[in-house]
Amino acid sequence: DKFFKATGMRWSEFVRLPYFDAVRMTIIDPMHNLLIGVIKNHWYATWIQGSSLQSNTSKVKRELGLIHEYLNSMRLDGYIPAKQVGEPAGGSLSADTYKGLGTVFLPVVIPLVWDAFLDPATKDYNASLESFEKRMATWDLNEASQVIRQPLNKSKKVTEPPKPPERRMHPGEEWIFLKLATATKIYMQYELMREDMYSQSKMKPNHHYIMHLPDQIKDYGPVYGFWCFLGEQLNKLLKSFKSNNWGGGQLEVSMMREWGRDVQLHQTISGFFSLMPCWAYLQLTDVSCF
Repeated sequence: DKFFKATGMRWSEFVRLPYFDAVRMTIIDPMHNLLIGVIKNHWYATWIQGSSLQSNTSKVKRELGLIHEYLNSMRLDGYIPAKQVGEPAGGSLSADTYKGLGTVFLPVVIPLVWDAFLDPATKDYNASLESFEKRMATWDLNEASQVIRQPLNKSKKVTEPPKPPERRMHPGEEWIFLKLATATKIYMQYELMREDMYSQSKMKPNHHYIMHLPDQIKDYGPVYGFWCFLGEQLNKLLKSFKSNNWGGGQLEVSMMREWGRDVQLHQTISGFFSLMPCWAYLQLTDVSCF
């Protein structure tokens, strides 16, 4: 604990090695860092929770409605997210879905959405800003009048000033996202966040961690060799096995039996097709044997 308080890191015997670099040799998983980290934060925390992208109402067509229309009209093999993406009905998105959204789908759609809705959002912001300035002037007058009327032996009643409005959609924000999509593809950071558009509260540790990815790719090779996609897929597969709520070691036995049944089934099917005559295989698959 003393070492952690002094250095900000936990002690490891590896630190005694003269060649060990604790920063360079700590692997950051690109899947969690880029897809579930940066892209999810930009899509969900900045745009969905920040009200940049809103759902349709009974009378008004909004940003998410347009995105859903494009989603239904586009065919993205292997990257088809939930049709109600961005809404509670769409559920939580997987890392593979964020990969498709961030590198394939959204780079095409977001510029179109910003082109259609930026002007109305700017008008709403200007109207809110004008209202804020009026409320702020009224607050200043009230504060000044309280100071004049308040007796010296009594404390002044404290009132909070009105909060300034925030932009829902920033001009040029779509191009920043295109740079993010490009950086995701080449695993290098370039102007992922801009201070004049996003406050410090929007910045996350993942925006710093991503700066280490180029060095990690140089050290360990392509990200496909060390990111967590394979492990996450295996976890998903293991969770699908029937465990019968067993415990005390029986869970592992039940999962291994289920795994063994799947392996035997695949071997049986493969053996069946390997022994099947060519003409029968042709009838089943409608594929030429020659």
